[in-house]
Amino acid sequence: LDAVITVDRDGRIDYMNPVAESLTEWDAAEALGRPSHEVVRLAAEDRGKAPEDPVRRVMARGAAEALSDQAVLISRSGQEVAVQANAAPIRGRGGEVNGVVIVFHDVSRERRMRRLLSYQASHDALTGLINRREFERRLNSALESVRADPSLRHAVVYVDLDQLHVINENFGMHVGDEVIAKVAEVVRRRSPVGALAARIS
Repeated sequence: LDAVITVDRDGRIDYMNPVAESLTEWDAAEALGRPSHEVVRLAAEDRGKAPEDPVRRVMARGAAEALSDQAVLISRSGQEVAVQANAAPIRGRGGEVNGVVIVFHDVSRERRMRRLLSYQASHDALTGLINRREFERRLNSALESVRADPSLRHAVVYVDLDQLHVINENFGMHVGDEVIAKVAEVVRRRSPVGALAARIS
């Protein structure tokens, strides 16, 4: 269900539906008349630049606005809720902008699923290290950076677990997997800050 908030021409809230009350944790009776930015507090999910106040943008431009797909709503208690939101002008009979309607809904589950799928596509399930495909992508990026700036330096260290098949044959694949996971953990712990560790087999 969508949360709906309407704001008058002075930027003050004049309506909230129950879904908006739930997501913002503001009772409509208490929120009415307050500046919208006090109730609809937005931030960037990645802690980057906060989204511009959608009410101010719509009032200034007189056109609908869609928020960044990385926006989060900060509730009254400080909880962050991933939201997808749109704001549009409310016009009078003469076409003048008399207010703004903000419509948003909780997309936390969808964003969590998207992050999980992205992680699974780029990481090895056993070790948690990046996989061959992601390693090759980042290696190509590093090579491009050197082409752009020859003063940059990168190094590649390759570690081969020789004779791992002997462990698998004598003690079982699950023991071999444990060895791989242990080695990966050592590599991860001993790698310098900024280094990249991958499983490419």
